[in-house]
Amino acid sequence: MHASFTQKIRDLISGLEDAWGFFNGVPEQVVLDNLKVTVTKADRYDPKFERTFEKYAAYRRFVIDAAVLRMPNGKSHVESCVQYARGNFFRGETWLDIELVRREAHVVHVHPQFAHSQHYTQESPGCV
Repeated sequence: MHASFTQKIRDLISGLEDAWGFFNGVPEQVVLDNLKVTVTKADRYDPKFERTFEKYAAYRRFVIDAAVLRMPNGKSHVESCVQYARGNFFRGETWLDIELVRREAHVVHVHPQFAHSQHYTQESPGCV
């Protein structure tokens, strides 16, 4: 999980860089959920991407693709992770700054036994 105040291109790239570090590598393909900052024209067969993000993808050597509009089949896992984070990681918490949120999220992902929500749900925070 990478927290940010905006969905600007620099925040997206910062989050992806954190993900590459966490997973020790870059995937061959990244499917974007038609985020306006990256997808300039959503199209099932010929999506158009923002130039800066295309350059970033070329630099990191991954293929970018856009999720199919109004087809939520591939999004259920991601959406359940968002709900888990919102309901268990953020609920009832007061954060001093965004860097603290990011550090705490990293601790929970690396050491799930420190997830404060486990004693409520008895679930392992498996969403990354």
